[in-house]
Amino acid sequence: MKKNFAFAAVLLASLTFVAAGCGSSDDGPTKDEFIAQADKVCEEGNQAIQAKVAEQFGDKAPSKKQITQFVTETYVPSFQQQVDQLREIEAPSDDEETWQGIVDALQDGVDKIKDDPNQVLTGSPLQDAAKQAQDYGFKVCGAAAA
Repeated sequence: MKKNFAFAAVLLASLTFVAAGCGSSDDGPTKDEFIAQADKVCEEGNQAIQAKVAEQFGDKAPSKKQITQFVTETYVPSFQQQVDQLREIEAPSDDEETWQGIVDALQDGVDKIKDDPNQVLTGSPLQDAAKQAQDYGFKVCGAAAA
């Protein structure tokens, strides 16, 4: 159970970047609106991945092989889809470059996980993106990995 909890915590930390939304006006959303939209979706994403972990592993501690398989077959494809959705978000007009930097850092982390799924066991390849998100002002997105 302890091993399963640690695995779930790492996945939760990694998933804090799920975000989707749209602007509220022709000038794009305000920073507060943008943060609220993204944080809401991050929270929903965290809950969804936790449900998948619970469904697949329950109270049983997964083996390293099961974790690697889960990351490869479930986590990475789902997370990549979320990153692709992030690229579609309209950021506040003054923060477009900052948002692009966060999304690029996130993609770099996802690419590292794709290349070596075992990285979720040894640390978070998403820490750079998490720090950038927290520095920007997100309250949920990036919080668990920061």
